[in-house]
Amino acid sequence: MENKVIDGKPPKFNPSDYIEFEGFGSEPGDIVRAMREMLELSQAELADMTGMTQSAISAIERGTSKLGVDHAVALADAFDCYPGILLFPNWKRKKAE
Repeated sequence: MENKVIDGKPPKFNPSDYIEFEGFGSEPGDIVRAMREMLELSQAELADMTGMTQSAISAIERGTSKLGVDHAVALADAFDCYPGILLFPNWKRKKAE
């Protein structure tokens, strides 16, 4: 699957294409990094797409800065996914009884 940026937007990210983020932790920053790398984006490219700074993205990925709602929304727009995927990566849906 080719994941290069076209016209300033990456291709639509479909979480069902990926069973798990192998080799990554399960914190929000780990998921941001995994998604960025799957789309073959540098931190600088993602910063340009989101209006965030490269250092802010780096801090989120390293876990030295918490991922807030505003940044989650900006990143989700760039990744074409729901912000909840980034904010709550460990959330599991309860099965109906």
